[in-house]
Amino acid sequence: MDSPSNTKQAAGTLSKLLGAIGLAVIALSFALGPSFWQGQADFCAFHAMTGLPCPTCGMTRSFAATAHGQLGLAFHYHAFGPFAFVGLLLASLWAFTGRPYPRLRPWMLWLLVIALVLYGLARMFGWIARP
Repeated sequence: MDSPSNTKQAAGTLSKLLGAIGLAVIALSFALGPSFWQGQADFCAFHAMTGLPCPTCGMTRSFAATAHGQLGLAFHYHAFGPFAFVGLLLASLWAFTGRPYPRLRPWMLWLLVIALVLYGLARMFGWIARP
């Protein structure tokens, strides 16, 4: 059985690995600007099969636009994109501090999921313009 120190060390290593992946996503957003994604193949399986946007459609382009300071374009691609970009950046950097993440209450996560699904449905039904 693992000792508590081994478990804590493994959790810290996993946190740093996830932080590094998050920073890689941020770096890729800087490296590949929003114009790179124009006319690219559709990476969303849901959109490719149905022709409808999924709740996260446009998030990649929104990240790229945010990284390049084009916030109007970023919000056009996805309303949550700039917020998700900043959240991912902060969470990724926090992973290297060695401190535990601030506690998120379950209702906060549910609120985020519900907002994302409602936004996706609004785009799907054309109540909000699609990018």
